[in-house]
Amino acid sequence: MPTSKPRAMITFNDEALYKAVDEYRFVHRFRSQNEALMDLISKGIEVLLGETPVEPVEKLSDEDRHILDAYHAAEPVYQGIALEILENHRAEKKKNRA
Repeated sequence: MPTSKPRAMITFNDEALYKAVDEYRFVHRFRSQNEALMDLISKGIEVLLGETPVEPVEKLSDEDRHILDAYHAAEPVYQGIALEILENHRAEKKKNRA
């Protein structure tokens, strides 16, 4: 789907950084890696400009770490299925709150 929004491509040259972004996405329940990256960039800029104090990072539980490691080890098709399940769960929770 074409967009008129400015675009940028990111290539991770560090597997640990890639996993850290994915962990941030998982902890904060972002729908996409792009949403997580945009949030991290915005927060980083705010901190650099002195507009926002640095907040402590939420750590994953051992169970969550195991789930995230299994997600990383899965083939892309299964990662997509896992994301679909999470989206359906999120939508169901939202519907039940309304």
